[in-house]
Amino acid sequence: MKAYKSLAWTERLLAPPGDYEEEVRIYVGAINKLSHHKAKSMLHLGCGAGGQDLFLKADFELTGVDLNEEMLSMARKANPEVIYLQ
Repeated sequence: MKAYKSLAWTERLLAPPGDYEEEVRIYVGAINKLSHHKAKSMLHLGCGAGGQDLFLKADFELTGVDLNEEMLSMARKANPEVIYLQ
């Protein structure tokens, strides 16, 4: 739990946001393929520091939710156009 709170700043070192691009493209492709209608918005539960959101926000109106305020602070700085809730 310590890594998720007081060491939240290490998130960008351990999982650089660029590492999420391919993963997000797979998710978006699956959502679009399996949806009967084009999805316009997404609720991202457990959004952490917002690394995936850097890419998700290109396809969705995005709301991120996380338990940790330190992670949310990082996410807000990286993605000011996304709504983040604790």
